Amino acid sequence: MTISKLRVLRAARIHTMDPGRPTADAVAIADGKIVSVGSIESMQPWLRRIPHEIDDTFADKVLLPGFIDPHTHLRLSGTFMGLNYVGPIASTDTTGHPVSPLRDRDAVIERLKALVAGRNESGQQDKPDPILAWGYDPGMQEGHLDRGMLDAISTEIPIWVMCYAPHIIYTNTPMLALTGVTDESRVHGLGRYPDGRLNGWFIETEATAVATRPVRQHVYAHNFGLAALKTQGQVAVNSGITTSADMIYGVESFDREWADHETAMAAGDLPLRMFLVPFEPTLRKRFGDDFLNFYRDMAEKATDRLAVHGVKFINDGSYPSMTLRLNFPGYLDGEEGLTGEIPWKDMVERMRPFWENGIQIHSHANGD
Repeated sequence: MTISKLRVLRAARIHTMDPGRPTADAVAIADGKIVSVGSIESMQPWLRRIPHEIDDTFADKVLLPGFIDPHTHLRLSGTFMGLNYVGPIASTDTTGHPVSPLRDRDAVIERLKALVAGRNESGQQDKPDPILAWGYDPGMQEGHLDRGMLDAISTEIPIWVMCYAPHIIYTNTPMLALTGVTDESRVHGLGRYPDGRLNGWFIETEATAVATRPVRQHVYAHNFGLAALKTQGQVAVNSGITTSADMIYGVESFDREWADHETAMAAGDLPLRMFLVPFEPTLRKRFGDDFLNFYRDMAEKATDRLAVHGVKFINDGSYPSMTLRLNFPGYLDGEEGLTGEIPWKDMVERMRPFWENGIQIHSHANGD
């Protein structure tokens, strides 16, 4: 192994995240890899032997290693940021402008009423476009929404509200009508009142896909993927993230999602190393028993920046949506959460071929 030249970056302080040597003031690199970390003096054995340059660009800065966020949904999250925000913490829109938080459920209902009033004032008549909102947190905002609450806002304009963690979508009666579900429907994750009527909840992936189908053209506009990745790429830069994994690859389209990541990286809009982790139900629907051929094909496309890795199973819901599965005594409101769409009795056989072929399994299980 031959190193032709070293570049030595000096800084006011370098945090290494190595307990044995937590700080340094210089790092030597070659071919994009770290050769030595310490001081100019400690790396003299390298510097005496190899041509090098001292770079003081960051001499007065503090350097940190690039952070790793192992579980993101950059393309989806960047898309949701373009919807009406109703969350409990301060956020930004897709242009980076701040969006104020809403402290509780009453404030969210008032915000939705204002959106309906604005829609009514616009004069839109036949088949009004749905009002789409994102960011609701039942844990922080004093409980769930439901069909009755949203019907009290409007029984004419469809209302669609996604939780901050997109494991629940709340709808009113007009929005329910657009989805095509009825009290007789048997879709995993349809919420119901105690008397069996639909309560407007769509819980977890199978049901949220049904709720999203009639609003896809509104949520996923032209080139939405590239715009979302650009937005989230900047969020990552601001946070010091240099490596991440998208944990629901393929939920919209394997081909389009891969192409968008390639394009965003080539344009400099996504300055990260990304691993795309396929969502198993979508993988099965798309490729059936030939899913191993998909992995072989994607391995040939892999680069140092972008690759497919592992597989994702979902066994229950999320903390903020209060849909993770709980044993006794459950939640304060009597709910117990929900399992994923794959029956537990089938889980081992669904996972087995991935295990036998050395494909890492990510099993989403937050509750009991």
